[in-house]
Amino acid sequence: MDAQTASQIVRMGAVPLVAKMRSRELSPVEVVLAFSHRTEELEPVLHSFSLLTLDAALDEARGGELVDQLAID
Repeated sequence: MDAQTASQIVRMGAVPLVAKMRSRELSPVEVVLAFSHRTEELEPVLHSFSLLTLDAALDEARGGELVDQLAID
């Protein structure tokens, strides 16, 4: 994913973001990766997280994709 796409994702509102995931224009993994990248950029400046669980978030996103694929088949 390029930086421009990631930037567009993190600036979307919740409703359009969910709509794009439901229509499969975006995957949950793409969304998590975009927000992960943004968090990693800002965390050294903001120091706003005491614990980041980005790996767990990515695992959950992958699991959501799998469940979604099984529901289609």
